[in-house]
Amino acid sequence: MRKTPYTNPATIGTDAEAWLSCLDGYLRHPGPGDMACPALVVLDMQRYFLDPKGPAYLPASTAVLGNVLRLVSTFRGAGLPVVFTRHMDAADERGRAMERWWGRRLEEGSPWVGLADGITVEPGCRVVDKVSYSAFRDTDLGAFLAEEGVRTVVLTGVQTHLCVETTARDAFQRGFETLVTVDGTAAPDLDLHLGSLRALGQGFARVVTTSAVEEALSGHPPSTEPVPAKTTVPDETVLDVLVLGGGPAGIAAAGQTHRLGLVTRLVERGRSGGLVNAALRVENYPGFPGGISGWDLAGRFRAQAGAVGVDWCRGDVLGLEKGEAGFDVSLADGVILKARVVVVATGTVPRRLGIPGEDTQSGDRVFYRVDDTPGTSRNRKAIIVGGGDCALDQALQLWHRGYHASVLVRGRRPRALTLLSSRAGEAGIEIRNGTAVEDIRGDGGELVLATRGPEGTDESRCDLVLVAVGRAPCLPPMSDVLKGAAAAGADSVGRTGVPGLYMAGDCRRGWIRQTAVAVGDGVASAMDAWRYLETGKWK
Repeated sequence: MRKTPYTNPATIGTDAEAWLSCLDGYLRHPGPGDMACPALVVLDMQRYFLDPKGPAYLPASTAVLGNVLRLVSTFRGAGLPVVFTRHMDAADERGRAMERWWGRRLEEGSPWVGLADGITVEPGCRVVDKVSYSAFRDTDLGAFLAEEGVRTVVLTGVQTHLCVETTARDAFQRGFETLVTVDGTAAPDLDLHLGSLRALGQGFARVVTTSAVEEALSGHPPSTEPVPAKTTVPDETVLDVLVLGGGPAGIAAAGQTHRLGLVTRLVERGRSGGLVNAALRVENYPGFPGGISGWDLAGRFRAQAGAVGVDWCRGDVLGLEKGEAGFDVSLADGVILKARVVVVATGTVPRRLGIPGEDTQSGDRVFYRVDDTPGTSRNRKAIIVGGGDCALDQALQLWHRGYHASVLVRGRRPRALTLLSSRAGEAGIEIRNGTAVEDIRGDGGELVLATRGPEGTDESRCDLVLVAVGRAPCLPPMSDVLKGAAAAGADSVGRTGVPGLYMAGDCRRGWIRQTAVAVGDGVASAMDAWRYLETGKWK
């Protein structure tokens, strides 16, 4: 049987629209519907099918992998069930119809059984092993979905004409509203892929794009705080350690001081987890060989803080100054917290372009964080201003969500990792080097950017602008003495010139902003704080 690479990661977005046009007339119920109580089922995304050396390698599978990962991240972020299936033949059962038909087996212990590189089974996800085309036959999938109250099943994975189609038919017969993703499933060739989707669309399932599923899930916004803030220490208690900031550095510091037996509280004013929440994929944090979405990594940080028992409260810091106990921290609700040690881990704020029109459009169509932009959009244009890792990462995120993304780089070339630049190129994201933005203005429903580039002045039109031109330290309001100590910097374990005052994470690291570095800073400051409180020696 022929196997053809009928799509690739750079073209699958436009290919999917063309495929839907080919299916027009066969889709009895177009669109995703109301997506009531949904769950995601990822079928057989195993090395057997996705590894180029695998016995049943599907060339198109690598193109759909990105969309599968998008949906996994979206469902996990919304707290919705995610199920992975693996085909695995039982060693003690031979002669099944599948074996007779294909003449081969895939047994437990085979290197091809495992899920493909890049797929990580996060906490809360479920893995179901199956021996048939249908994920429901001889498994507990049906019982699990019933326990979770699931009414809608979204199917992705391989192969469209075999396991996907059979599972979809079975789900329909069991009463589930069934969706099959046109760009999240793969077959050996396009004829098999579209032929199967025609049959499903006519009689069993809604056939939709990944973007349509994401848009429908906008009614299931992700929880901003999977681990609720909790306080067990009275506000009037003199704390051993007060941590300001709930990003990776702050969570690591608070968790460590709590484990060391120090009376600790963490104060965070917004979404805990910090900037890592907005990362498309974190690939350099140890322990996740295939990478992990930023949202899921931040969720793990929050979960660990909850498991350890960190005392955590919400609050805006209005003032930090020296006090009788060590430090006094004033919060917006009128509470004054007293602590012997303060760890400042308040992160950074985005730098602005400082050009005419920026302030007028800011918050409406000019954004500084990708997670503040509208969730999904088809055929809308986004311009990302900046050339670092953050700019390219956020451009890829917008592209994944259906935007036509362009990147304007002021310098001669992007400063981002070559890997990110390559991925942007493969996705068809335009990168315009040597292009500076000088003015932003609205024109009806569009934004118009006045730019200066190698060819002179020009104008660019778009629906939104995402500014990613660097970040500056975000420090809480503090007395002049403490402000001077913070400005002078901190040593290798975060100590400043004022005994008891530490700085950790991005707020002290300049251009070195990495999650692993921030976590290390937090742990180092915590351990030194314990030493300082035990011995009274600062340096």
